[in-house]
Amino acid sequence: MSIAILNPRGSGASPVRPDALQAAANHRQAAAHALRSVLPQQACDGIVLLMSERRAIRAAMAHLESMIVEEEAQLARFARRHVAGRLLLTGRGAA
Repeated sequence: MSIAILNPRGSGASPVRPDALQAAANHRQAAAHALRSVLPQQACDGIVLLMSERRAIRAAMAHLESMIVEEEAQLARFARRHVAGRLLLTGRGAA
């Protein structure tokens, strides 16, 4: 499955956001490094890392979902403007 990021044209384009999956990977690496410096290398180390990774992935998924909702709303606004403009050009729009 691939993720497509749509960037609208024009002056109203949203600023570029960091990739949420990369942020999750960075968060996981930072958590792993912090845990390695505190905890001994034992079996519980892996369990804690998995829990941290799940939290990071869950946060990244929530961020991606909010970005998708925002982009869908923006696309709907663009579509409404486009349809309204076309109706006005063809003379079928409300006065």
